[in-house]
Amino acid sequence: MTVTKIYKTLFQLSIAAIIVGALFRIQHWTFGMEISFVGFIFFSVFSFLYFYSKSEKSVWDKALMLFLPAFGILSILRFTPVSMQLQAHLKTILIFLGLGYFLWQSYQWLRQDREEGKVKFNFQPTAYVVGIFLLGIGFLIKMYHFPYARVTIATGILVTLVAAFSESFTKGE
Repeated sequence: MTVTKIYKTLFQLSIAAIIVGALFRIQHWTFGMEISFVGFIFFSVFSFLYFYSKSEKSVWDKALMLFLPAFGILSILRFTPVSMQLQAHLKTILIFLGLGYFLWQSYQWLRQDREEGKVKFNFQPTAYVVGIFLLGIGFLIKMYHFPYARVTIATGILVTLVAAFSESFTKGE
């Protein structure tokens, strides 16, 4: 077994621990909170290690390598006596970091396309950036209970999926 497969197995086991802990908590059985807590800790560690150990990293692998551990840490904060206001501020910071990462990545795509002399407007990278931007703004709007949050999130998901599927269809050409 390679190291990547070991990390992938441990990553999947951490997700299973989170699910088992959630089921224990729903049933009000003992150690449900502890199992979920340990599952989120392992999720944070092994998600980073799994995506870091992959030999070929796509843009999504790099993003998941950064933001899945952050999601795990934010989930761990739910089990600790941290105020909800601090959690909301941390989520806002994380969303802005995510938007900044994808804007930086779109700049890298644009620079690479200009160096290679490709078409100046490429649909997939632009659609990814717009979709992720809409998702981030939609989650911020939803977190602060503003109207039209669901519409913004749904539009972001739709644009990102269209970009992903159009990329998978154009790779064969």
